[in-house]
Amino acid sequence: MHNTQSYNQEYYKKNRALIIKNSKIYYLNNKEKIKLTAKHYRISHPNRTRPIKECINCHLLKEHMAHGKCKACYNKEYDSIYYIKNRERIIKRTLEYANKNPIQKEKHKISSRLRQRKNRDKNRMGARARAVINGHVKRGNILPPRLFNCKSCGNKAEQYHHHKGYNKEYQKTVVPLCRKCHGFIHRKYLKKSRGDINLADKNKSKKKKK
Repeated sequence: MHNTQSYNQEYYKKNRALIIKNSKIYYLNNKEKIKLTAKHYRISHPNRTRPIKECINCHLLKEHMAHGKCKACYNKEYDSIYYIKNRERIIKRTLEYANKNPIQKEKHKISSRLRQRKNRDKNRMGARARAVINGHVKRGNILPPRLFNCKSCGNKAEQYHHHKGYNKEYQKTVVPLCRKCHGFIHRKYLKKSRGDINLADKNKSKKKKK
């Protein structure tokens, strides 16, 4: 058994590119069949499905992946770690692809601009309020958020949060928050209405759930 495992590992190392290429070709040719098989397996093995739990990162009820996180948050963390380790190689590969495919590069630029414009149109007041704060930070009227600690959890802050809304009189009324707490507040508290958010209440709710 041990010899077979070591042989398989050596074979994979030698033929990694070919194996990955063949796997991709097989998946593209049998995409629907693979999805259907996976669906049947989930139905026939209900106990094998992942339990529904609250993710410690996004605080939403989703299928539990690992380390208390849902699949999206777990993959996001893994991708960020992978990017840090392989940053130069990824940038080099991306630039090579962009140079080989100039038409695709232009399409990506246009789609990203349209996406940004669409997001601005959805929330014009928010975009205007963020632009005002960013302008004050650039001019030096307001210190950048990274110099402060998060008002909610005490970690290093990354963003400013308009806790009283995006109205003109409150555009400069902000509190420094880390990315995680800022996202949590927007997802949990600001879906229905925007009001003055008590960050202490947010921390209490998290402690109760734990």
